[in-house]
Amino acid sequence: MSRIFKVILSAIFLLTLSFGLTSCIDSGEWKTVIVFEGTFEGSDRMADSKVFELTGGRTRVTYDLVTTSTGGNALIYVLPEGWTMTQDANGNLKISVQDITAIGDKTNEQKTIRKDPGRYHIFINSSSVESYKIVIEEWR
Repeated sequence: MSRIFKVILSAIFLLTLSFGLTSCIDSGEWKTVIVFEGTFEGSDRMADSKVFELTGGRTRVTYDLVTTSTGGNALIYVLPEGWTMTQDANGNLKISVQDITAIGDKTNEQKTIRKDPGRYHIFINSSSVESYKIVIEEWR
């Protein structure tokens, strides 16, 4: 009987611990870090945001894209400050992989990304986007 009692007590303890850890992890809310939006005209289809700070927490990107064709694409990068798609802040070759690849019109699309603490900027490169809105939020 004491063995069953120990198993039940252990199970209750583990459930209580699990619930407590889950509520600690989930406490917080999405805080907007930056809203980056604009339109493209002519053949220039690239844009850079101002620099913003991330703390290294859960990061969510929400984006809206209006394109000129259903096959139009957009590459969205969240790059460290001073970096481009092909160079790091010191000018060394550093090919970056886009954080988001989108094809066609998108409304309220979301993706969670992982970034270390630091200063970043958004870079969008597109073949046919007419307008864009990119919102980055962190769970805080």
